[in-house]
Amino acid sequence: MRKSTGALWLLFCASLGNSLLAQEDHPPQKPPNIFAQKLADEFTVKYVRLIGIGMHAKPPNGSDYVIVAHVPVYAIGNKSTATDLEVLRSGKPREPKDEGAGIYDCIVPLYDRSGTTIGVVSLHVKPDGKSKAKAQELANEIRDGLQKEIPSSDKLFEPTE
Repeated sequence: MRKSTGALWLLFCASLGNSLLAQEDHPPQKPPNIFAQKLADEFTVKYVRLIGIGMHAKPPNGSDYVIVAHVPVYAIGNKSTATDLEVLRSGKPREPKDEGAGIYDCIVPLYDRSGTTIGVVSLHVKPDGKSKAKAQELANEIRDGLQKEIPSSDKLFEPTE
């Protein structure tokens, strides 16, 4: 009994240390009170296999594409990477990248309801079946759901309650 209690204590201390380190790497941020973040939050709840989401768009009067909504929120405001911009330019999804533990990083174009490309969405998903094809299928499903909710690029930046 004493050994198992000690092992549990060590495990608890290690996990606490890891979470404190993670907080140090990414200080807490208040999510923006905009429609894009509301969608990111809602879709993370709606899709249990969605581990993380980042919506990239060009803010009104902005010159660069940036992360405008993210779950978790630490990456908001970062400029879109060359990989993100290549998906935007080509209009084609990037092949899902295996991140390990059955999680895939997918980057797909983001559209408004009319089908106009307004940015990209980066998704960390854990699909049933743990394959690239299943990951892409889930990423497309989530992207299509977002598209139905977005009437225009400008809507992404509208304040919410």
